[in-house]
Amino acid sequence: MAAEVDAAAPGGGEGAGGVRSRCGRGALHLAAANGRTHVCRFLLEGLGLPVDALSASGAPPSRPAAAARSSHVSSMLAERLISCFVFDAAAHAGETPLLLAATFGHTSTAAYLLDRGADPSTPDPNGGDTPLHWAAYNGDRELAKLLLLRGADVGAANPRGTALHVAAARGHAAVVSVLLNHGADPNKIANIVFTPLVSSLLGGSLECMKLLIQAGANVNGAGFNGATPLLLACSRTGSIGFIKCLVESGADPNIPDELDRLPIEIAAIHAEREVIEVLLPLTHQVPTLLDWSVGGIIRYVKYPAYKEWARNASCKRKDELKLQGNSAFKNEDYDAAILLYSMAMKFDNTDAKLYSNRSACWLNLGIGDEALSDAQICSKMQPDWAKGYYRQGMAFSLLQDYASASYVLRRALKLDPQNATVAKALRDVLETACPRMEESGLAFVHQKKRDWSPAAAGKYYSTRRGVLRRGGSIDRGRSGCPGRGGRICGMRMRWWAAPLAAVLAVILLPSSTATLSPAGINYEVVALMAIKTELQDPYNVLDNWDINSVDPCSWRMVTCSADGYVSALGLPSQSLSGKLSPGIGNLTRLQSVLLQNNAISGTIPASIGRLGMLQTLDMSDNQITGSIPSSIGDLKNLNYLKLNNNSLSGVLPDSLAAINGLALVDLSFNNLSGPLPKISSRTFNIVGNPMICGVKSGDNCSSVSMDPLSYPPDDLKTQPQQGIARSHRIAIICGVTVGSVAFATIIVSMLLWWRHRRNQQIFFDVNDQYDPEVCLGHLKRYAFKELRAATNNFNSKNILGEGGYGIVYKGFLRDGAIVAVKRLKDYNAVGGEVQFQTEVEVISLAVHRNLLRLIGFCTTENERLLVYPYMPNGSVASQLRELVNGKPALDWSRRKRIALGTARGLLYLHEQCDPKIIHRDVKASNVLLDEYFEAIVGDFGLAKLLDHRESHVTTAVRGTVGHIAPEYLSTGQSSEKTDVFGFGVLLVELITGQKALDFGRLANQKGGVLDWVKKLHQEKQLSMMVDKDLGSNYDRVELEEMVQVALLCTQYYPSHRPRMSEVIRMLEGDGLAEKWEASQNVDTPKSVSSELLPPKFMDFAADESSLGLEAMELSGPRQEWV
Repeated sequence: MAAEVDAAAPGGGEGAGGVRSRCGRGALHLAAANGRTHVCRFLLEGLGLPVDALSASGAPPSRPAAAARSSHVSSMLAERLISCFVFDAAAHAGETPLLLAATFGHTSTAAYLLDRGADPSTPDPNGGDTPLHWAAYNGDRELAKLLLLRGADVGAANPRGTALHVAAARGHAAVVSVLLNHGADPNKIANIVFTPLVSSLLGGSLECMKLLIQAGANVNGAGFNGATPLLLACSRTGSIGFIKCLVESGADPNIPDELDRLPIEIAAIHAEREVIEVLLPLTHQVPTLLDWSVGGIIRYVKYPAYKEWARNASCKRKDELKLQGNSAFKNEDYDAAILLYSMAMKFDNTDAKLYSNRSACWLNLGIGDEALSDAQICSKMQPDWAKGYYRQGMAFSLLQDYASASYVLRRALKLDPQNATVAKALRDVLETACPRMEESGLAFVHQKKRDWSPAAAGKYYSTRRGVLRRGGSIDRGRSGCPGRGGRICGMRMRWWAAPLAAVLAVILLPSSTATLSPAGINYEVVALMAIKTELQDPYNVLDNWDINSVDPCSWRMVTCSADGYVSALGLPSQSLSGKLSPGIGNLTRLQSVLLQNNAISGTIPASIGRLGMLQTLDMSDNQITGSIPSSIGDLKNLNYLKLNNNSLSGVLPDSLAAINGLALVDLSFNNLSGPLPKISSRTFNIVGNPMICGVKSGDNCSSVSMDPLSYPPDDLKTQPQQGIARSHRIAIICGVTVGSVAFATIIVSMLLWWRHRRNQQIFFDVNDQYDPEVCLGHLKRYAFKELRAATNNFNSKNILGEGGYGIVYKGFLRDGAIVAVKRLKDYNAVGGEVQFQTEVEVISLAVHRNLLRLIGFCTTENERLLVYPYMPNGSVASQLRELVNGKPALDWSRRKRIALGTARGLLYLHEQCDPKIIHRDVKASNVLLDEYFEAIVGDFGLAKLLDHRESHVTTAVRGTVGHIAPEYLSTGQSSEKTDVFGFGVLLVELITGQKALDFGRLANQKGGVLDWVKKLHQEKQLSMMVDKDLGSNYDRVELEEMVQVALLCTQYYPSHRPRMSEVIRMLEGDGLAEKWEASQNVDTPKSVSSELLPPKFMDFAADESSLGLEAMELSGPRQEWV
């Protein structure tokens, strides 16, 4: 491409050589970041580019359009070169190609770059990470070994430590072993505090700890805070394995912590009896403790005298750390000061001065968000302390929120009228804000004020406020702004500026007659008024938003949480226009923003990334322009994102992939371009964006090629439309007609080709490892002998479970990864090959945090195997029967979270996957649990693809007795509502802890489980159906809500059941009451019960296995549903 660019721009711009250099250098970094070794080879060997060139900052580094502006072809080629790769240039500015290859885990590309002489130790200028650090982050043993063999510095450290610290903290034992074998120091202190041994403890890797101890790690080495590894282990619950390992390796249990407490005392505080039993024989008896036993030690730490001593010791230690922090601050060592203040807060988190001091450190480092957070906490603790508001004002100023800055600084000046520092800060903020007001069309009349002493400033702001006026001839000073020599600063305002001016006058310079509460205007009021200021409200729907109000919770369109914070802003379909103010970023408790179906223009403010609690953001059907800000990736709790039907442009930010809980992302009908973020590519609705690339980095961007427009001569541009000749109109009509027919023909042909391609059988040639039919997404193809070795020759001891299509084994791969290997049986029989195709194709398309991710496969002439991540906590069905220390493994909160996670996974399958997917066997044994007990919907063996149809009929009814929907059992009709029915039964399983048909029998009730549940609900005896293991540890309101959702999901007619998106909202407490009330007015047949099941299947009531009812005569002739 670089050569084509040169050829297309002879003599243009800075010359062909310059274009080649600019284009090639950026391409080298892009190619390295995406693992394109052959492109790197061409650029290095063909073009002679330097192997250690640093990437540029800012926008993508090699955009040569400006250099080749004489050639349209050159510009297009350059844009294609950049936009077809996934790479955030700003985030990786100053990095070498080798560092980028290591960052993204492309070992073969890194090996090639090393062969070309790349420096293996050049660090990232932003964070100090070297390629070896990234090998440790990614757990890439081969890359780590390769870098070390090429001379990488094994002891290179950044603020997070050496590569050994990183590998130990991440639990990558294989990388730890390689680093130790190449001379890594197991006792090196990193970031002032930790050794690699402590990193392994904090990372929870016992294997890494053992390797480090074998290499000579000091088990009694204390960090900066005086804590030994044993002390830290005793302060963490569930660390008995680490404690035994440390004690066996010589850790001294008689070394106290900063407060002179022994490890056994710390264990007693956490009531870790097993730990106390291990330490008791090795610990010297405390002189003041007579009862030297496990129970005696636990009682000892609960004595009031002991607690009082601990409090006094904590206060003393806090004061010491505070003094050390103050000393570091005076020496301008702000990083150390932050660390010391943070350590002091562990002993006393109610000291406002600590937060104020740490806020000052953040300000000096230029980190506004952290400074603001600490300053606000300080002001809440000490509302009459001017310094807290001063810190807030400086933080707001740093974040360029001058309206909020002026308000809090004025409040600080009111509390401390003689403070010259506050007065100067307030003046600076207003002087900075004035030009911005002028740019918005405001006339700011401000008398010149030379005396800026605190007393004069206080008097000035109390009695001689600036005023806003409109129109007129305004005399300006030389600077044109108050405080800089100008008598008057202003300009003629537009018609819409009057209300805007009035609001800003109150926000920035409120009059002396403004009515304020004793506590003053809260920040949410200021933020909401800033939003109102920027919006045009023709119907005055925001007329009760008042700056003088203390509490915005009574305002129209504003919803507050129980603790009084603004939690929702709902302004849909209100004919609003204007722009969205950056002040929205100060409403940090917002959970929902609904602005759809208005005429809002401008860009999405980057400050929206500060809304850390936001769950729903809907700005669809507006006129928003610009790009999607990368800060949107900071919205870690976001579930729903709708920005469709706008005019957004630019590349989708990679930060979107960092949001794990997204349930719906709609970016359709914009002007977006470039590649999709890899992780969440299938969660996006992106139709109507013609310049969007494919998911794979190797795909070229689709583009719309347009012929050059023919513009009429200038003298014809002003002629009226009717001046166009009749022949021209006929030509235009014919051209449009022919073009439309041609376009329709192309679209129909593409659809037919796509349908033909979808219906082609997937065949895997075991002898061709690079068959394009095998390359399904990012799946890995395993060798059969590798999986056979991983499962110990498919040993029966490794069996995790058995389903209708095969047996699942636990496997241990050579790199240490634990996987689940599903070995399909009867692959040549009916359904075997189809099953393999379905699972590989469907699961590779379905990527969601609540769906089981297929990571690889294996196919031979006689075997079909699928490889999944191993779920350490098994299935919901197994955990429902599990007891831990006499208590259920799944408490009520976990069961509620499992229900929501399962619902989100099914929502993805039903409404966000294309084509849609029906699971058809939703049950507790098919919902797995990861290490955090998050629900993972698995077993797509019964999945059916829908091609945008409402239902599907099969000649075989497949599912599990007790979970099969009545319409599916009787007619073979399956739809999304079939899964909704199964989900309703799953909710009952979660509530009762029993299998689908067990609980009705246990309650000695006649009929099916749903009849029994409905009867208990009507009789208000829901406590009878709750799992006995839970006892009374459940929320009764949530129980009733969950039962109602279960009954709504299991209604007889599919059309009466809610969609999964509605189910999620109801489980979250939104709209359930209305839905339930409406369902009570609908006449339905008796709930599906055991009478609907054929007698021959009733023997399987207690069996969780899936059944196949092949071509069975049911309630009448089988209908064909379309």
